[in-house]
Amino acid sequence: MDDPHASQQAIDFYRQQYDELGARLLQARHELRAARRDAYRQRAIARIIQRLSLLAGRELSNRQADERLGEHLVALLVESLQIDCAAVLTQTNVDPPGADTLVVAHALGLDMTFQVTLSVPLSEQPLNMVTEQVPPEARAALRGQGLRHWLWTASPRSGIVLLLGQRREQVQGLPLCFEEDDLAIAEAGLCFFEATRLSVTDHLTELVNRTRLDQVMEENLMRSRRYATPFSVIMVDMDHFKLVNDQHGHQVGDEVLVCLAKVLMNNTRAVDVVGRWGGEEFMVVAPSTDLAQAVHLAEKLRMAIANSELPAVGFKTASIGVASYHAGDDRESMIGRSDAALYKAKRNGRNQVWY
Repeated sequence: MDDPHASQQAIDFYRQQYDELGARLLQARHELRAARRDAYRQRAIARIIQRLSLLAGRELSNRQADERLGEHLVALLVESLQIDCAAVLTQTNVDPPGADTLVVAHALGLDMTFQVTLSVPLSEQPLNMVTEQVPPEARAALRGQGLRHWLWTASPRSGIVLLLGQRREQVQGLPLCFEEDDLAIAEAGLCFFEATRLSVTDHLTELVNRTRLDQVMEENLMRSRRYATPFSVIMVDMDHFKLVNDQHGHQVGDEVLVCLAKVLMNNTRAVDVVGRWGGEEFMVVAPSTDLAQAVHLAEKLRMAIANSELPAVGFKTASIGVASYHAGDDRESMIGRSDAALYKAKRNGRNQVWY
């Protein structure tokens, strides 16, 4: 007859062996997962920079460039770091005085209505913070979004915060927390995002700058030569702008240019690229737009400017020149024709569209 005590000892022995084997397998699984995460992280910075570089090199309008870069950045971070959310927050109005309000510009996994008002200005906060280091008002707001852990890296100069978040404490027994390499990836992503925007953006008006306008012109010229598709260039110059600076000062002049830029952006299409050419002169590159369509758009812009009340100076007008692509055109010839048309509008009484 079998010894029940011996049978129980055998059962206990094999159960212990099974438990130890299970523990070793689980540990090996965790180590493999950690190794894979490390490999992802090591490649993440290169992937983010490579993909954002390719995107930045494409022909995009002002609206599209900012939106697409932000969307790609947060998607790449969520994918590369295997986290629950990533968001680009931007600084808006200062209300109450001495505080900064951050709102969502781009996000994946975070409510687009999320916002937080900091009791201490962003410029006086540490650049990099994790979970409990984040200001109390921000912690409360983030917990309200269901986040357990988060990483915050900021660029006070641009008023931008990159936020990464986790809603889980652990996955398959592996604790989740943000580490130094996560911070390095976040810093690199934010730095490249900021640098890409700055490299093609006019600091005052936040339109694209002349360098980017040159690139967009070349891209449209290549397309038109290959596929015989139309595109047009519209040059806009504010009338008597020198008097604004002389009578009201350069600060008011800058405010007027910012308002003029907003009028142009609000009255062009999503595909149009609006940029500051220099001084008080602006350019609109209108893809797939023939001369008649471009003149119609130019008239719309002229009327919108004339009907917009500008700070300190009231109502002002603009003269506009239009040129459309002709076979054999290059950048200089198209800009030359649009400039010549602009100066005809000036010489013939201003507040006109010529082509």
